[in-house]
Amino acid sequence: MQYFVLFAPSAPSAADEMTDEEELDDDDFGLELDGATDGKNLKIRAVSLRPEAIFKSALGLSRKKIEQAFYENRIRVNELKVDKKGLTLRINDEIDLIKSVSLQNENFLNIARVILHDVEPDEDERGDVSYILKITRFKQLLIENYSKHPYKGS
Repeated sequence: MQYFVLFAPSAPSAADEMTDEEELDDDDFGLELDGATDGKNLKIRAVSLRPEAIFKSALGLSRKKIEQAFYENRIRVNELKVDKKGLTLRINDEIDLIKSVSLQNENFLNIARVILHDVEPDEDERGDVSYILKITRFKQLLIENYSKHPYKGS
C-alpha cells in the first residue's frame, strides 16, 4: 500500500503542547518507516490500550469526536474495521482515523495514523495504572482506499 504525506501549515494545537508528550529521535526507536519520514516519534501517556484512549492522547481529539468516528466506521486497525469499542491494541498495530475521501481522487483517503511501537505500564502513587507508549504519529496522510472493506464515505 502506498501513502503520501500532505503538508498544511497550521497553528500549534493543544496536543502539541501536552505535558505527557515527549518527542523522540528515530534512534530511540531503532526502526525504519518504509520511506515515510514525516511522522513524529513520540512518547505519550494513555489510560488504556484502546483506540479511543490512544487517539485522545496522540491526536488531542475529544472523546466525543472519537466516539462519533467509531459509529461512522472511520476507525481502522491494521486496515480492518473496528467492530467493538473494547478492542485492545498490540505492539506494531496501525490505528487509522479516516478524515475524508480525497477531493482530488476518490480512490484515496485523508487519514491520521498512529503506529504503536512499545508499551510500558506505569502506576502512580494512588495505584492507578496508565501506559507509557512509544508511537509514531502522522496527523495527515493520503493513502489508497483499503482493499478489504473499502471506506465509502458519506
